[in-house]
Amino acid sequence: MTNNALSNIQEFHYLTASLKGEDKGVISNLQITYENFAVAWKLVTQRDNNQRLISMMHAKNLCCLPAAKKSDASSLHQLINHVSSHMNALRALSLNVPIQDLMLNHLLLSALDAETTRMGASHSFT
Repeated sequence: MTNNALSNIQEFHYLTASLKGEDKGVISNLQITYENFAVAWKLVTQRDNNQRLISMMHAKNLCCLPAAKKSDASSLHQLINHVSSHMNALRALSLNVPIQDLMLNHLLLSALDAETTRMGASHSFT
């Protein structure tokens, strides 16, 4: 998840904002510093099958688009950057499934309750 335009601290903030539950708990005690971003990223990606975790995080973020206000070039630019950065990150993972399958998987899993999601996690497309 390297974006050369962002500092490690910005990426750390983005990472913590993107995680929920147990995944967020893994890094909750780390102070947000330049050096700790690498530590946090390693902890999060080692926690589970890292490609699955990373790809699902990007799919989730693609489904949560920032609002683009009418006649506001800045918000449109922000929307384009949001989509581009997550799509580029997904392409860089070189997944064995089409991105649309990953997106459908995310949408289906988000419609389920937490218990059913945990039971069905091993049967996802990724």
